[in-house]
Amino acid sequence: MAFQVDAVQRPKAAAPPTRLNPRVLLLALAVLTAAILGAAWWMAGEFAASARSVAARHLATIVDLRMEQVIDWQGDRAGAARVIHGDTVLGEWIGELFGGIASEDRIAALSGRLASVREGYGYHAVTLYDREGRAWLGADDGQPAPPVGAADAILVRQALTGKRIVNSDLMVFARPTEEAAPRVAAHLHSAVPLHRHGSDEPVGVLVLSHDATGALAAYLQGVETSGPRVDLRLVPDQPGDTPVVGAGAHLGTLERLGPATPAAYAETRRAGEAAVATRGESGRPLLAIARAIPETSWQLVARIEMRAIEDANLRERNQLLALALAGVVLVASVLVALRRDHELNVARTRLAAQASLDESEARFHMFMDNSPAIAFLKDESGRLLYTNVAFRRAFGFDDREWLGRATEELWPAATAGALMRNDRMVLETDAPGLFEQDFTDARGTTVWLVSKFPFRDSSGRRFLGGTAVDITERRRQEEALRRRTMALAASSRCGDILARDLPEESLLAEICRAIVEETGCRLAWVGYALDDAAQSVRAMARAGVDAGYVDGVAMCWADTERGRGPMGTAIRTGRPVVVRDIRTDPAFRPWREEATRRGFGSVLGLPIALGEPGAATAEAGGHVIGALNVYAASTDAFGAEDVALFGELAAKLALGIARERERAERRRVEAALRESEQRYRRLFTGAKAVEMLIDPADGRIVDANQAAERFYGWPCATLTAMRIADINCLTAEEIAREMATARAQERSHFEFRHRLASGEVRDVEVHSGPIMVGDRELLYSIVHDVTDRRRAERALVETTAALERSNAELQRLAMQDALTGVSNRRHFTAVAERDIALARRHHRPLSVLMIDIDHFKTVNDTHGHAVGDEVLRALVGVMQTVLRATDHLGRHGGEEFVVLLPDTTLDGATASAERLRAAVAGTALAGREGAPLACTISVGATEWSPADATIEAALKRADAALYEAKAAGRNAVRSAMPEAVA
Repeated sequence: MAFQVDAVQRPKAAAPPTRLNPRVLLLALAVLTAAILGAAWWMAGEFAASARSVAARHLATIVDLRMEQVIDWQGDRAGAARVIHGDTVLGEWIGELFGGIASEDRIAALSGRLASVREGYGYHAVTLYDREGRAWLGADDGQPAPPVGAADAILVRQALTGKRIVNSDLMVFARPTEEAAPRVAAHLHSAVPLHRHGSDEPVGVLVLSHDATGALAAYLQGVETSGPRVDLRLVPDQPGDTPVVGAGAHLGTLERLGPATPAAYAETRRAGEAAVATRGESGRPLLAIARAIPETSWQLVARIEMRAIEDANLRERNQLLALALAGVVLVASVLVALRRDHELNVARTRLAAQASLDESEARFHMFMDNSPAIAFLKDESGRLLYTNVAFRRAFGFDDREWLGRATEELWPAATAGALMRNDRMVLETDAPGLFEQDFTDARGTTVWLVSKFPFRDSSGRRFLGGTAVDITERRRQEEALRRRTMALAASSRCGDILARDLPEESLLAEICRAIVEETGCRLAWVGYALDDAAQSVRAMARAGVDAGYVDGVAMCWADTERGRGPMGTAIRTGRPVVVRDIRTDPAFRPWREEATRRGFGSVLGLPIALGEPGAATAEAGGHVIGALNVYAASTDAFGAEDVALFGELAAKLALGIARERERAERRRVEAALRESEQRYRRLFTGAKAVEMLIDPADGRIVDANQAAERFYGWPCATLTAMRIADINCLTAEEIAREMATARAQERSHFEFRHRLASGEVRDVEVHSGPIMVGDRELLYSIVHDVTDRRRAERALVETTAALERSNAELQRLAMQDALTGVSNRRHFTAVAERDIALARRHHRPLSVLMIDIDHFKTVNDTHGHAVGDEVLRALVGVMQTVLRATDHLGRHGGEEFVVLLPDTTLDGATASAERLRAAVAGTALAGREGAPLACTISVGATEWSPADATIEAALKRADAALYEAKAAGRNAVRSAMPEAVA
């Protein structure tokens, strides 16, 4: 025998064995070689297909994430433009500039305002254009300006014509540098028309130049993952020699694409979520997915080179190749060794052949001892006869420690049991087998891909050979990817469950089951916090390996030993809790024994919070009602990404619970309504309601009760000779429409109009249902006369409408001044307190004006109170045209008015007061008998201070400033600084 080991005794040959046929050995070698190589080829194909599928899903996840970031960035830019568009103070300044009435100080202030707009919103440049498209003022950051003058002129014209904000397409151009490739500069421009207060006619246009280079460069950064690198590009929609913006090794450079590449990327958008194989700028095969960027002619493309995917699997392919080659060599060597042993027994004189076999065996040992794959040989009882150097080095055996030892002597019980089961399977089936096996020792756990095959020697004894390669790292990467994929699948399935109308307990049970089935976790359960003295936790649903665990362990959410686990801590703090290792975490000590006995390794606790929309924690405004606990078999199974994914799932679960509780309450109300209606129907039917049997085939009335005779006025014999269509006043089309409406409204009755024998037409409700009479199926119909009820309902609707109109008028009178139509003093005070609360919360300015009509008593005495009332109404109209839509005017009493100016400093309030004074002074009024009449006002202004407890403090200062204006001769404006500001 070729393997000379102490544990194997050579049997004594009684007679020379028959000569082994070399052709048979070659045929066996060829068959086994083909089988091993075929298995290796199949596995390589499976690995490649799996890698491409995983890469495609990973690619779709990354491109969707980056698209969300780009869309959020576009939304921030649009929001800033809308804020500037609504700045009427800036519009007033620009109107003064273009009207030629702006002072040097005003122009300087306007320039400073433009600079603050540029710095505050991070624009590259802000340029002011007049209505003729000429640039007047501007502010920039000192960087080279892009060549976009013509484009800005078009934007200005469109903004002036449409009186709206106009955004440019993404403009990409080369910015020359000293490098070989030019740097990219990407700009987005917005033309924002500005107008004066109370007018929608633009007085000028601000062109906001946004340098998007930095933002896009950040979004186009390649994504480093455990797999191949994902490359991101911005590609135009139309083909041609157009630049594409890329990142990576040449971040921020311009590249050129061939004419077919944008079209190929566009194909990926038509394919939806599927990745499309195409070719990149260099002609290399790619796997790509594209998404269109809203409001631009560009698309975001994520791609992975096919070569990178193939390189990621190179190690597995090499290992499989080494495994296959080692298997082939081992089979060949074993067959050669068997033949050599046979020949030694037949003819010991053939020393040359023996030398050849010795040399072959030496080469075999040299080859096997230098092979990176481990190799071994066992006898039929499982004792090791041969191992190569890689085997002994991998498992820490010395040169003779393993020799002749059985499997159960070398490995722990669990590992030995799995190895022996695999050995028996191969020997019993007499066919090669491929297995994945975990080996655990003091250095940790490794995973090996083991190939085993049976064979016999010349004497018929059976042996077991095998090779193996270390796939621990590949298993780790696959497990990480599997966990992420399963978490996403669980989130998707839970979304489908939440969309269904399920009772709350069924909803919780389905969610727990989906988490266990989709993620492979061992247990998931939901507990609700009870408001009892012990602050207990009640288990609502569970799925997975429970076996009494949830009911057997006492948990609470109090700050005690049994409330500091993941369930109690998540409920108490409103934050996720991760127990990375149940065996060592001190907070998990009360439940450690039961948990480890069930194979739990780590736990994730997630709070379930109800309350404001989007509130997932107590800090976000939600009320924590319980928690979701997820148990995994391995330790440290929940990373930051897993916590985030499961956190989103818990937030969705909270929304589902809230929605189901709303549905349950609605069902309770509907059940009460149905019960009330049923009681009504029973009472009504007991009063001898009209009943008939109708043949559904032709509508013939088969039978009718006495109530029907009395109601319709025909005897039963006449009714049974009629069809229901002879009574029903509706046409066939109207009857079909009514039946469709009843089905859509889920009504159990139909509403018709029936004709009586007297010719009178009555409104009826018909309740019909199938009933078997003998062997015939008829319609059992109960007819209720609802004519009087319909009349009462119409009268009730009219009465309700009248009451609503009266209530609306009463509410208006309670809030408005009856003479002028503006807010009365009570309503003004309520509005002021609301605006003060907003100003205090958001740290915004707020000012108050106190207005008095000069010598108004003289107007009443001279022209009469009727003219005085008309003067009040006219001056209120003048003031409302001057004030902004956000300002609030109210009548304080008599000829005194107050104005609330949100987001306005004292300087702004003084300017508004001056405009009011000038507008009133320039208003021509008519007195008694058409006599000309002129009025003026005195105004006191002040700014609200956080030190003011209520609006009354600011009104007192404004009133004092008003008296100063009157003392100065009236028709004047005076202001008072709050003490805190002064």
